[in-house]
Amino acid sequence: MDVSVVIPVKNGMPYIEQCLEALLEQDFTGNWEICVYDDASTDCTVTCVEGFIPRLRSRGVDLRLSHGLESGGVGFAKNRAVEMSCGRFICFCDADDISEPSRIQEQFAVADSQESPLVFVGSNFRRFPENSTERYSKWANDLSNEQLTLQVYTSHGPTLIAPTWFISRELFTKLGGFKDDVRTGFAEDLEFFYRALDLGHVSFCKANKILVKYRYHPGCSSFGVSEDTIWNMRIDRFRRCVLPRWPKFTIWNAGKQGKRFFKSLSEEDKRRVECFCDVDEKKIKRGWFEDYDEAARVVRWKLPIVHVKIPCEKSVTNAGAADIDRILSAPSCDDRGVGRMARFIGWHYRRAGFGTRHHHRHYGVSTTPSPEDSFRIKITEIILRAARPPLVICVKLDMTGGDLERLVAESEWTEGRDYIHFS
Repeated sequence: MDVSVVIPVKNGMPYIEQCLEALLEQDFTGNWEICVYDDASTDCTVTCVEGFIPRLRSRGVDLRLSHGLESGGVGFAKNRAVEMSCGRFICFCDADDISEPSRIQEQFAVADSQESPLVFVGSNFRRFPENSTERYSKWANDLSNEQLTLQVYTSHGPTLIAPTWFISRELFTKLGGFKDDVRTGFAEDLEFFYRALDLGHVSFCKANKILVKYRYHPGCSSFGVSEDTIWNMRIDRFRRCVLPRWPKFTIWNAGKQGKRFFKSLSEEDKRRVECFCDVDEKKIKRGWFEDYDEAARVVRWKLPIVHVKIPCEKSVTNAGAADIDRILSAPSCDDRGVGRMARFIGWHYRRAGFGTRHHHRHYGVSTTPSPEDSFRIKITEIILRAARPPLVICVKLDMTGGDLERLVAESEWTEGRDYIHFS
């Protein structure tokens, strides 16, 4: 058997009928079957599914149906459906979604072409009603195969969207299936996806075609999982998989999301944070992030807030007083260039005490320096206080009018090594 389409369902009416009608239209030329596990439905889901058995059989497709007397939850239902199947590849199909006629054929071709026996394939999708979760859909559909294993800490969940999953049975077996001991309120798809990432030697890829119509409605099982649950799962994996290779790092976002990320870290991991960075001049003028312990009435952590944009180190550090005057007076092309930020941060740190004996003693200068030396110290301070990788970017993608994406592209940093999105 080439492919098993598995459908976990509970109270799937009226959507299950559309789901099965779409499967009748599949143009796959290999051997395939459909395995439906009904998780104790109280509507007429079972009767509806049974009505499709002769129609599918006439197409040479076997439909297997099993019915539970007590609901075990989404992960439990998925595991039971897979247990009924025997295909080399497992195509997951949610009862409320619609597969395009070429879905199985397209995903089978991608999966079968991979060298690794551990294959995890997804596809692009279309949300309906139209324009529901527009940002989410754009993010997922635009991901490259490389980004599938990099942008795994966003609030969107798995980079390969669960209703599009098409995986090898060998991978499913190695992972031991879905965690099914929690009936409700658990993101079983994200937990499964993270374990697949941790396994190693898994080929993650997708068919870059819209192969699934992904329905958005209030009854979606994803609505039963709290945002806090998903946040904690992301934090736990970040601490386990990223921080061991980041002895020091910067948090990009001195606002609400960045503060929440910092507060979610352990006390030990908070010591790794060098500073916060931002592009909001009001936050940068504030100068410091303070983590206040309400119970003890004491500031536990105090970290500087710097700008994201990094001035050119060589040209600034080696400049004389005349060159520095030129840099400080140079207009910027977009209000965020080196000229603008050199002026702003230079002014900020003059207010903070540049030119004083105390400041220069701090940098090992025993006497008040000349104006030229003073300028050099100021510009060097800008460089030392600007953001540097690695960074965790706690800013939502596609929410800044392209500014975030532009700044990241200009930095020439490498995603996964120099920065990770956590938004």
